[in-house]
Amino acid sequence: MVDPAIALRPWNPADAPALMEAIAESAGDLGPWSPWWHPKFDESDALAFIEGTIQARPKGEAHELAIIAGTGDGERILGSCGINEIKALHGVANMGYWVRSSETGKGIASAVVRQLAAWVFGNMDLNRLELVIATGNPASKGVAEKAGGNFEGVQRQRLLLHGTSHDALMYSICRD
Repeated sequence: MVDPAIALRPWNPADAPALMEAIAESAGDLGPWSPWWHPKFDESDALAFIEGTIQARPKGEAHELAIIAGTGDGERILGSCGINEIKALHGVANMGYWVRSSETGKGIASAVVRQLAAWVFGNMDLNRLELVIATGNPASKGVAEKAGGNFEGVQRQRLLLHGTSHDALMYSICRD
């Protein structure tokens, strides 16, 4: 059962150390499936990611959000969920998510995917969110299915992860 105190909020620069700590904890689970991850990922990389999210948001290019538990000084970063690759002309965006390794298997990712999808369809002129998942990533596949994603097929060589092409599962969450 997902804790009702789990929420999404915009990233801020003060989150960089906590983000780095969550990524370091999750490197084994996150690294193979995240094109932005690398073995020397550090706090400056975390800060660059956060600054990028802050700049992209007002331009309508992306809405990347921190998954948090608790409030104030007791707040803990659990991961990230967001939309990017927004194609306003077609009403489509990509959705990505990850949850730190110590918090997986608790329904957090599927709950925040549903929460973000509801916010997107209530606040943006988008009709479709795409969840593109490497075929070798069963955890993300499970999240997409639990969140109500509709499986649409396999896209050959759709993802380039650390120099290697991967086939991808295409899931969608649509306004209707």
